[in-house]
Amino acid sequence: MKLNYYWQSWKLTSFLLVSILFPPMVVNAINLNTVNLEKALNGGSLEEVAADDWKLLLGRGDLIGNGAGLGEMQFSHMYHSLPQFITTCLNSRSCLVNESHRGVLLQISKIARKNRDLKTKLIFLSSKEYPNFFRSENDPETRIAKTGFRPDIPVFINIDQIYEGDGSVAVSSLEMMSILLHEVGHQTGERSHSYLNDIAVRVQKFLNFNYMSIDQNIGDIEVKAEVFNFPSLNATAKLFLVLGSESLPLSRALFDRINCRVGRQPIGYQIVNLHWEARAHRQGDRIVASLGGWLDISCIDRSSDTIWDESRSVLIKFSFAENPDSVANDHPERVPVVTYEILVRKW
Repeated sequence: MKLNYYWQSWKLTSFLLVSILFPPMVVNAINLNTVNLEKALNGGSLEEVAADDWKLLLGRGDLIGNGAGLGEMQFSHMYHSLPQFITTCLNSRSCLVNESHRGVLLQISKIARKNRDLKTKLIFLSSKEYPNFFRSENDPETRIAKTGFRPDIPVFINIDQIYEGDGSVAVSSLEMMSILLHEVGHQTGERSHSYLNDIAVRVQKFLNFNYMSIDQNIGDIEVKAEVFNFPSLNATAKLFLVLGSESLPLSRALFDRINCRVGRQPIGYQIVNLHWEARAHRQGDRIVASLGGWLDISCIDRSSDTIWDESRSVLIKFSFAENPDSVANDHPERVPVVTYEILVRKW
């Protein structure tokens, strides 16, 4: 009886010792899925990663960005605007693209519309953390962006190349648009870099004629307004405010405040004569400024389907926290980082 007791005690002790020294290996779906994921992050094939597995990256602590910074927000805004940029280009004689380009641009627009609400459409990755990811055998230079040849593969942006050393954004909105056109172009199955570069340059030149921006600085904080106008009666201009570390799209909010004469409805507008009504200045712990401009509005009379041109002035008053991080700490009532008021008036 005593011998059996010692035998059972020895088995239990041995089991516990082995469990501590050699813990069991749990092999589950995530372990298996991350094998190809890790290979891809270290320069392997993106095509071998299943579409749903890219979501595993969103919770990774070794990834930075993914929407938090100004550069990431601006890239996201440009991605959402791709279909409108492309449609406007294809409908304009001044956009110098041929029939071959048109087919690829239509595919890019379709992919961007389908993917623009996906959390994995853009993933911002550090080339310092993954030095092999943004390089290829044929090109030793570290690239600013990368994707695969399927629409379900994210567009990866090298976050180390979109910021200057002082934290300011190193890539303009037009350059972001061009980068995204190129990368989403690859997702159509097109492999030629030079061909996609040619398309992106042509669209960028077209948009450059319809782009304006004004900026100012208060200390080391940038305050900037950007407008993309589209030469189409039923297109609305793209308006963005860059306020310190915040990027704010205002196109829809402005459109919602436009009224035409009785019996008419607005269908589009352009913004001209963009200017500062009041320079940026500090007011307590916030920075305030006013932006002005003129609106050329297309209004349709539904009774006759006639389109009329109308004009208005617009005034946008806005304020934002000089230090956004302090807002959450110092204001438990959750004062917004950015507040604005849009006033549209008849001349």
